[in-house]
Amino acid sequence: MLVEVCQRGGFAGLTRRGSFDTATLPSEQATPADEALRRLLETPAVAAPQPDRFVYELTIHDGAATRDVEVNERDVPAALQPLLAAAIQRGEISG
Repeated sequence: MLVEVCQRGGFAGLTRRGSFDTATLPSEQATPADEALRRLLETPAVAAPQPDRFVYELTIHDGAATRDVEVNERDVPAALQPLLAAAIQRGEISG
């Protein structure tokens, strides 16, 4: 799955963008990531925004289907945390 990531919020209020493709990951990382993404799409977390925390807007491309989901920082599944961080580090920052 190709995932476009938009991270916004935090103390500085910056917006950061990046992406990752689970097809390029080793299977021990790709399988849990794919499962976590499917769970997010099936039952997206709904929580009140928290000041100075990040919100992630994910656009998930799975074959011909594209879906958007928004998840608060505290609700990001453990299997996705390092992937989101790496995508944001490689991506672009805007104010």
